[in-house]
Amino acid sequence: MLQTASAQDDTYVFPHVDLVTEKFFSDSIYFELLEAFFEGMNWPTKYENSENCRLSFSALLDDFFFMAKNRTAATDQEERFFNVTGVFANNFAETFYQCFVLLQQIQQQAVTQENSFLDTNDKYTSFLFNLLSQSIVIREFSYDLLDYSAVNDWVSYTRSAAGIVQAVLYFESSAAILDPNIDPDSPYYADPSGKIYLKGEVDSFLARNEPFKLPFTLISDQVYREATRLLPLIEPTP
Repeated sequence: MLQTASAQDDTYVFPHVDLVTEKFFSDSIYFELLEAFFEGMNWPTKYENSENCRLSFSALLDDFFFMAKNRTAATDQEERFFNVTGVFANNFAETFYQCFVLLQQIQQQAVTQENSFLDTNDKYTSFLFNLLSQSIVIREFSYDLLDYSAVNDWVSYTRSAAGIVQAVLYFESSAAILDPNIDPDSPYYADPSGKIYLKGEVDSFLARNEPFKLPFTLISDQVYREATRLLPLIEPTP
């Protein structure tokens, strides 16, 4: 299905398909490219309406080939006009609705992400921390781009390129993660004064009155808050 370059040709070959005269969009490589982009962005798991938008958009593009293929079957202009209005009444209307809902979901998540940052410094710091944490993933995707382009595997190339965009765009507040009220499973614990510690064994903390060590056993924040409340009443073990 994919075109390949000859041994003497160093240029990259991208397949071209005329969606009006050659084949349906759903039967072309463009359909696979669109699906790969959505998968690379991880949209099917992030947004509920992702697949509805993609499939309805594909059906809309299929209509162009259908009309071109059947234009000779129409006996008069009225029948041809009926085919055109059928596109607007069916797949165009469905695509407009489904993709509008998807855009709403993307916008809502973007607003939620924006509001999660404590301030501008937190936003840019979180962006840099995310780049550090995703650096290995981005590096692997970058090497994939080189490998897939060399063999003209544009579907995998698109998936990897979208994966880089996804890794860079989607990140959380690095400061908010430290708040146990926001993330109960966080390995961090904030004492009443706001000082941040790593959670550790509560018995060790109570016995020696030490900052929390690396978390081997995590328990709920409620227990830690109760432990902090009782700490002044407990004598340290010699």
